[in-house]
Amino acid sequence: MTKLVRAVLVLILLMATIANLGTDLKQGRGALLIVLAGLALAPRVWRWLSGRSATTKRNLCWGLLGLTAVIELTVLLTMPTSVFHDPFRVRYQASLLASGHFDWGASDYFYRYPNNAVNAVLLAGPLWVGRLVGFNDVTTLGALGFVMTNALILACAHLASRLAKDRAAAILVVAWFLLNSVTYTNFLQVPYSDLPSILAVAVILLVWQAHQERPHWAKLLVLGGAVLVGQLIKPNLIVLAPAVLLTWCLVKPRRQLLAPVTTVLVALALTLPVKQALLTAGHYQANDRYRLPATSWIYMSYLPATGGQYNSQVVQQEETLPNLATRQRFVQSALVNQVKKLGVGGLFQQWGTKLVNLTDERHVPIEYRAGPQRAPAWYLAHAKLAGVLQNFLLQVGWLTLFALTLRKVIYLRLNSATAVLLAVWAVGFVAFEVLLWEVEDRYGLALLPFLFGLVSLPTAPRFNDVGVRLPWFWWPLVGLVGALLLLTSLPKPNSITVATQQSSLSVQYGEWPYQLAPGAQLSQAVTLHHAASRAQVWLPHKSRATVTLLTPAGQRLALHRRGGVVAYRGKLAAGTYRLVVANPTARAQPVWVTSWPHGRLAPHPLVVNHHVTGGRSLRYLFSTANCQTKCNGLSKNTSYGVS
Repeated sequence: MTKLVRAVLVLILLMATIANLGTDLKQGRGALLIVLAGLALAPRVWRWLSGRSATTKRNLCWGLLGLTAVIELTVLLTMPTSVFHDPFRVRYQASLLASGHFDWGASDYFYRYPNNAVNAVLLAGPLWVGRLVGFNDVTTLGALGFVMTNALILACAHLASRLAKDRAAAILVVAWFLLNSVTYTNFLQVPYSDLPSILAVAVILLVWQAHQERPHWAKLLVLGGAVLVGQLIKPNLIVLAPAVLLTWCLVKPRRQLLAPVTTVLVALALTLPVKQALLTAGHYQANDRYRLPATSWIYMSYLPATGGQYNSQVVQQEETLPNLATRQRFVQSALVNQVKKLGVGGLFQQWGTKLVNLTDERHVPIEYRAGPQRAPAWYLAHAKLAGVLQNFLLQVGWLTLFALTLRKVIYLRLNSATAVLLAVWAVGFVAFEVLLWEVEDRYGLALLPFLFGLVSLPTAPRFNDVGVRLPWFWWPLVGLVGALLLLTSLPKPNSITVATQQSSLSVQYGEWPYQLAPGAQLSQAVTLHHAASRAQVWLPHKSRATVTLLTPAGQRLALHRRGGVVAYRGKLAAGTYRLVVANPTARAQPVWVTSWPHGRLAPHPLVVNHHVTGGRSLRYLFSTANCQTKCNGLSKNTSYGVS
């Protein structure tokens, strides 16, 4: 059985490695040369690091972690990002709950996705504590992202160090996070469900290994707590149940596994009553009028048009149905028909596509970050080059990690409880996503603790000899040639976002626009630290409000309607501008205004009829080129200050 698990894991890692080579021939050749050089030099680098003294290793590890923390703080303080979609809705609701307002009716979002209601209740706790010490919600969330990001780094580093029995492994893990832009974007700036759930997985694996080395009841409490919190945040952690049971069956002796396996199963069983208690405490009541059946995500995952990813057309189609029972019947019938339509060959092709989409991590996921609210001039001046370097380091980092883990697993002996759990749980997680659920590239981030754990496991002596007999001195040259090929073939961002604010509850979930009274006006200052060539403001389609851009020199520039936005194209030098929204009609006009009472949506507040209002903002975007408005102006080739 362990041979079968290892074979499936090898196949997954091989597919992931190929996926991260990319489809462009020049990029692929460069990336392949880097991988070959990395595989050849890895044993020599490991022996050199491993041969350093304990003091040197400790100082190097903490020094790299300190440098990572300095960069994180710089990003948080100088380049705050505009968070939108799901994370903002959760933040907004948590802010209301922390204030004692238990109104869930601002939109129908939480009725449609009740699991995020749990996340909102959980997040309300830290926000409430932050207010006790005088923090606003933005400061608390920044501190939360900083703490959890570094906790994840420490957990993964400690796990690798324990498994390899050498602090050199921890140094390499910290170095990977230091060089990877995901650390400073999705993890640091968007402490949504991904980061805490991945942290929970890392803690589970770390405590599991620690308990195997030296059993103690306190470790079981931490293990149970991590399982409980992780399952509350991300229900797909349920895959851990069959993983620990299979580990129990495959590992002997089993006596030492009894306590941790029982702890995991009890913690998972407690999830349901604890979840209900949290929802009750938050005064949340389910509403089947909006709720989607779980099978909706399974159905989406078998639609080739979107590669098994989230399909908004399916959701819109289900929204037209009157209740949950009707949606369930519709989805069940549609799913059966879709599977029959795909056939055996189509199913395997769809699974392969989903596996690639899950494990292709060459781009920082951009689903939740619209761009910087503001960014320093020195960064924006080199943002396109920074975007290329970030994508380069991202691709090289993930590709090297997948390739090294693949080689390690090929020679791996699954002869310990932790090794078996790592392999079985990793295969189970990927199988759940590929066979049963819709996939996103950000879901693949959850593989990090497994990859760091697997690559740190001791292997047969044969592994340590790989590449040693080859002439090592020319491999750095091979890697350098590969790096040059990859760098010169990566596309430059076609635009940069200079300043933006796009947080919203979204009209698709029943958000209501602000009603601007006749003769009234809204205004908001926007500071540009870099020249821009396009400005746009989101307005409802039927709004007859006018938008004017007041330049630093006092010139008035009119913005013209382009679908759901009003826009201006032309040279905008660096400086402080002011957006003015006026209602020249005799009737109230709808305007998109986002409110976050205890937060800060933009560097400058919204002014309503000459009265400053905190925690409110228009929705705008200033960029250097024509950003397409699909998905609020996002594209894979757009640099967002820190992406």
